[in-house]
Amino acid sequence: AAIPPINISLDLASARYANRLHRLHKNHPVIQRLPPEWREGEGPTLVIPLPSYNPKSKRRPTKLNTIDRLRKMTYDPREGETITPFTTTPWRCTEMDWDGRLTIRGTLGQDKKDAAKEHKERMVDIMKLDSHLVLYSDGSQQLEEGRLITG
Repeated sequence: AAIPPINISLDLASARYANRLHRLHKNHPVIQRLPPEWREGEGPTLVIPLPSYNPKSKRRPTKLNTIDRLRKMTYDPREGETITPFTTTPWRCTEMDWDGRLTIRGTLGQDKKDAAKEHKERMVDIMKLDSHLVLYSDGSQQLEEGRLITG
């Protein structure tokens, strides 16, 4: 009673494998063997070894290998999300890593009232532009008597 039907099990296994394929980089050897749409229309970047036999010399139809069988069972790569793993986590990046698309402003060493006034003036200009997003993180952190405090 706890074992699902075989068609549901196979669909689940196929979906899981498709998700694993979408996590692979476009230079991965498995992706290099798939059609160009898996590599965003680009040709293979690695040289794939040719088979050691002539597939056209066989009289019977060529049997699909495991990768081709699994590729036919998964969905079209254009329907799925390609996931590119970060080499470094986004929160470890600095302002220079974002090519001018990120500005980080701090108030360390400023008087709280002066920092609030400067912030309000800056926000008037920023709120006029739809292309800006404002995020706050530890905005109330202050250095007092050699200790970091909040509030």
